Amino acid sequence: MSINFIEPRSQTDPDNGDREPKHGPTLEDLKQMNFGFGSITLDTESAPGKTIATLPIQGFLPSSEKTWDIWREIRAAIGERLSRVAGADALLVDLRDNNGGDPSTVAFVMSYLLDDGPKHLLDFVDRSGKVDESFSTLPIDELPASTNAFGGTKPLFVLTTENTISGGEDMAYGLQVFQRAIAVIGEGNEATAGAANPITKPQFICEEAFGDKWWLAAIPVVKPVHAVTRSNWERSGVKSDVVAGKGEWVGVENAKEVATTFAVRILGEGKNEL
Repeated sequence: MSINFIEPRSQTDPDNGDREPKHGPTLEDLKQMNFGFGSITLDTESAPGKTIATLPIQGFLPSSEKTWDIWREIRAAIGERLSRVAGADALLVDLRDNNGGDPSTVAFVMSYLLDDGPKHLLDFVDRSGKVDESFSTLPIDELPASTNAFGGTKPLFVLTTENTISGGEDMAYGLQVFQRAIAVIGEGNEATAGAANPITKPQFICEEAFGDKWWLAAIPVVKPVHAVTRSNWERSGVKSDVVAGKGEWVGVENAKEVATTFAVRILGEGKNEL
């Protein structure tokens, strides 16, 4: 939680002028952020005749109808990036630099990695036990046109650090719980950050005493409840199945290197398990 002091901008502030309020970013703004993705790579050398793709996701931009009016364009751009790895033989979902984001976008991205949508992922449940919001994957025919899914059967690994947080943990947790990920591979970490309960409704407080919009209280009022476990990753984090730099991987500190080794082994043996 946090309590934030914000000095309101004066209505007569000359810097504000008569400009209309900005309701959201432009596509060009989001393109500069690569729509929340890092540099996608396709490794065709580690396993001859096979492709191991790495999909770095740094954040999950809002992409639902209730957020920005360009949400369809945002989803199309995200779908185009996910399509770049659709033809790969194995996928490394890299969440090591992920700082969270919109759970609707997490569910949208998961639609490209799980079959048989819609698949119920989790609910946001308030303090009274009422479901405030629900999240599911999309059926394949509801994904943006001309985009392709990696699907739910080919080898997939998840890379994390102790700083993988919130929405990144949501994705790692779901892929682990649904047994879609062969392994969650921590980069020296036994688990991720452990931040599950989101702040969805920050509110201004003490306005009678101090005036409008000076103090903002940000307190979680809901918690995620996963469809399978009926729990979440708060405080415990998402547990690593394999830890780079420890055990048999002493001396191999990079989670991507560990995952690539596993992928090469699995693709060579023609199976989908360690």
